[in-house]
Amino acid sequence: MQTTKRRRHKDVNNIEFRDFVTPLNFFAVFLSDDSIVIKWLQEHGLLLGRMCCMRCDNWDMHLQTRKSSIDGVTWRCNYGHEISITRNSFFENSHISLRDIMLFVYEFLKHQTLWKTSQQTSFCYKSTAINWANFVRDIFCQYINDDVFNVKFNGDIEVDEPRFGRRSKDVNESRNARVSKKILVLENLISRRARNSRTHKARLHD
Repeated sequence: MQTTKRRRHKDVNNIEFRDFVTPLNFFAVFLSDDSIVIKWLQEHGLLLGRMCCMRCDNWDMHLQTRKSSIDGVTWRCNYGHEISITRNSFFENSHISLRDIMLFVYEFLKHQTLWKTSQQTSFCYKSTAINWANFVRDIFCQYINDDVFNVKFNGDIEVDEPRFGRRSKDVNESRNARVSKKILVLENLISRRARNSRTHKARLHD
């Protein structure tokens, strides 16, 4: 199994989830301006690129700067109705900024202790950190249940005997490669959860 190559990207628009194996790429995205952070999250399925005003029943909403919003922007229709930028997303119902949540998840996936992760991200250890850690664990449990336990194999299964009883060089992956894989899994799952949530709410609206 090949380890993920570590490479720094100069253009934020070229950075993908897999590139977070290099910390500089992660911080290049989330230390950028609000507009760049939101655009990146939208393009990678973590925030909606469009929003429907349920009161007006139309999709003619646009992003509007709002200083009172924790992330600086909100969805707003032509009649002044507003909806949170995090509606129907992984971040919905949270009162923490997008940057802080992404930083917590990024640090948590490094297999550090929750105490150390909370110290590095300024999350309250006894409440916020525990709640978000449980949320992320739930997502991975969902992945194991939906994508691993339900896998069906066809044909004969061959066992490579020399791999038993000793650590293979292929198995001894770098810490960063493991983190990168978890980030990719998380990307897939939270994007899927957001799509499912939007579908469910659309059906209720209909």
